[in-house]
Amino acid sequence: MKNEIRYKKVWLSIDETTDAYGRSAAHFIIGIVSKHKDECKSFLINTEHLQVTNSTTIARFFEDTVNMITPLMSLTEMMYYLS
Repeated sequence: MKNEIRYKKVWLSIDETTDAYGRSAAHFIIGIVSKHKDECKSFLINTEHLQVTNSTTIARFFEDTVNMITPLMSLTEMMYYLS
């Protein structure tokens, strides 16, 4: 995966949801942006159960995940942020 996203333009998304047990979860997804459909792929990078979902916990989740993936890509390659 890291070779597929390195040096590519990507979009990022954080999805917030509640699982079947009522626990809050956040998912960090990265997708490759390309004009060639066969190169457009997406990857689930991180999932974390959160005590609560609010702007503070989601911002912390975003920051922690970005710090985790920074060796794989630079933030200048990020084209979109969707939440």
